[in-house]
Amino acid sequence: MFSINKSMLMNPERIVPPTGWAGHIPFVFWLVEELRPGLAVELGTHTGNSYFAICQAAAANHLDARCYAVDTWQGDKHASFYGEEIFQDVSAYNESRYASFSSLMRMTFDEALTRFSDGSIDLLHIDGMHTYEAVKHDFDSWFGKLSPKGVVIMHDISVHDGDFGVWKVWDELKDKFPSFEFRHSYGLGVLFAGAESAGIARALTDEDSESVRNSFAKLSTFRAFVDKTCETALYLDDGSGYSEDKTIRRVSAFGAQPFCLSESFDIPEGIKNIRLDPADSYCVIKNLRIVTEKGNVRYRTNGIKARGFDLFLTNRPQVSLKHVENVKRVSVDGQLYRFENSIPVELLMDVMTSKRNFAQKIISLFKE
Repeated sequence: MFSINKSMLMNPERIVPPTGWAGHIPFVFWLVEELRPGLAVELGTHTGNSYFAICQAAAANHLDARCYAVDTWQGDKHASFYGEEIFQDVSAYNESRYASFSSLMRMTFDEALTRFSDGSIDLLHIDGMHTYEAVKHDFDSWFGKLSPKGVVIMHDISVHDGDFGVWKVWDELKDKFPSFEFRHSYGLGVLFAGAESAGIARALTDEDSESVRNSFAKLSTFRAFVDKTCETALYLDDGSGYSEDKTIRRVSAFGAQPFCLSESFDIPEGIKNIRLDPADSYCVIKNLRIVTEKGNVRYRTNGIKARGFDLFLTNRPQVSLKHVENVKRVSVDGQLYRFENSIPVELLMDVMTSKRNFAQKIISLFKE
């Protein structure tokens, strides 16, 4: 049975040109959480959108994993040829973020082959030269390296132009093993080659495969947050209503989820009501606590409250504090998970039967 997981809702931390692969990042986030690979290898990395998505998901799920990117970083006639600056950028990013478990192997795929033991690779991404002969050679050469739970992903299975031949190899393989395919973003083939990965294959295919496929396609259309910041705004009402000139704004670096929402505000005299906008997007807040010098404060929201969670299905989440005369300071604490744009409403409602079930399902993702 297909289930939403936390990883598929993460914001990609790196999307750089060329972006043809970026539409599959939500799925790879989902796959890494479900598969929990101990060893992941990518053949053909270029600027790193796919590879660093794998690394990001591995780090977010605290996996004891090793990741390897194999590429000459010179390009080819399909990806075009490029200069040394591409490798330098990828190398610098890897060193700053994932060096503890990620290694770049600057060599050909065949040269790298001897560096891995048979039966060791849990996740293999093949995205090198795209002729039929090259893709078939890469698959045949590396197949023996797959572990009992091995999964292979192959990009560009929907491209039939020129001498692109990934689609031909995919057509030969997809019926030999449990498989799943996506058609958006030039297509992605997912081959569950290891017997122990069959459960993940069933999760994608046992229900309405087209619905799952469309959901990930929709998810891919939402852009990542560019500035990686979170704005918290405190609106103050002295009896004449809320206005921008009586607003305190705080912008904090967002970074990895969850974001630690921890702010304190000095309140001017004469304020009767306070409205807190904890974020500027759809979000879930765990263990929201609002305190004044007089103690904890009861609050109302425009979200859904359940079991220590506040779920906001709006990009204007609001928390209201009424009758706060003589309050001099307000402190706010909680763990905030932010969604991209309107993902919960536009995407996740598609797979839920009711708003209540939907709310409970989303909230359950963030329980420890």
